[in-house]
This record gives sequence, C-alpha cells and structure tokens, in this order.
Amino acid sequence: MRLKDEPRRLVIRNSPRLWWIPAVLVALVGAVCLLAAAGPFGNAGAYPMGGGLGGAAVGVLLLALGVWACWRMPRATLAVDRAGQTVTLTRRGLFRTAAEWYPADAIVDVRVKKERRGKGSALYRVEFLLDSGRVVPVPLAHPRDRDGCMRVAGRLAGVLGLPGA
Repeated sequence: MRLKDEPRRLVIRNSPRLWWIPAVLVALVGAVCLLAAAGPFGNAGAYPMGGGLGGAAVGVLLLALGVWACWRMPRATLAVDRAGQTVTLTRRGLFRTAAEWYPADAIVDVRVKKERRGKGSALYRVEFLLDSGRVVPVPLAHPRDRDGCMRVAGRLAGVLGLPGA
C-alpha cells in the first residue's frame, strides 16, 4: 500500500503482493523459447523449419502474455480531492477498470469491519458509510493487516473531517 499526501489530494494505492513474480516467470519462459527457436545455442539446424517457427510463436505469445500481465497488474486506487471535495475509488483488474465517484459530504463514516472466515481467522476491511445507508468496501489494505486498515481508516477520516475509525 502506497500513500501519497499532497496539499490538494490524498492518493492511496494498493497492488496485490507478489503478483509480478508469475508474470515475470512467464515472460522469461517466453524469452527462452524465442531464443531457442532463433538458434543461438548452436543447434539451429537440428530442428525442422516448422519446429522453429512453432517455438518462436510460443515464445512470442508467452513473452507478450508475461509483459501484459505485469502492465495490467490489478490495483485499487482511492483519491480524495480536497479542493473539489470528491472521493474517487478505482478498481483495475486484468480485463476491466471500474471507477466510482462520491461527493465527500455524502460519506458519514469510515470504519474497519472485522469478519471471521474459514477456520475462524480474522479478516479486516475498510468501509465507507454513505448518507444513503449504503456501505462501500475500500480494498486498500491487506485483509489480515489490522494495523494497516486502522491507519488507512484514520487517515481517510482525518482528511474527510470525520470522527476517528
């Protein structure tokens, strides 16, 4: 989680941990396949023409897939515009991006909700409570990180001028 506090805006970004490792590994396998098909290992003439082209195609496909997965890494961003009194929550996934916009005065509370899952382990989630009664989950901190969720909720409540989380 990255927090950037500027005079006009507060921006909080979160990307899943270790997402880039499988993406980089896929890109590396693609690069190795592409190099093997190109023949720098000294046995370029050992494969028939179709095998080299097939290996090159697989290499290009895997390399492109790995680079695309690194570029389109899932991310959640919350931006509080102090001047415009707006809150924008953007969730980006591999295939689509969704953005929600709220006026700052429509948010009446920022809280941390505790849930129990599976074998009873505690999970935490930051939520906005709107004046309409709607609850908006904010996916900005790791669900098992209580202190991180409390820091995010406290910072958001302070910026929005609300009581503590």
